[in-house]
Amino acid sequence: CHPQHTKRAIPFSLALRLCRICSSDEPFLAELKSYLNKREYNISFLYQEVACVHKFWNSKKSVSNAFN
Repeated sequence: CHPQHTKRAIPFSLALRLCRICSSDEPFLAELKSYLNKREYNISFLYQEVACVHKFWNSKKSVSNAFN
């Protein structure tokens, strides 16, 4: 069995990967939340993690745009 911190990092890392790969990530994030909810992840935790990814990703894009 994996440690708790490893299990908690999975939704964030998967959502971040989707943001990096997909130009329009919303349909994929909805599917990811649905899949992870079926795997017994708490839905409010999933929404929180996806919000963190959006915040992280948008700040990263704004910093990279400042240098272009």
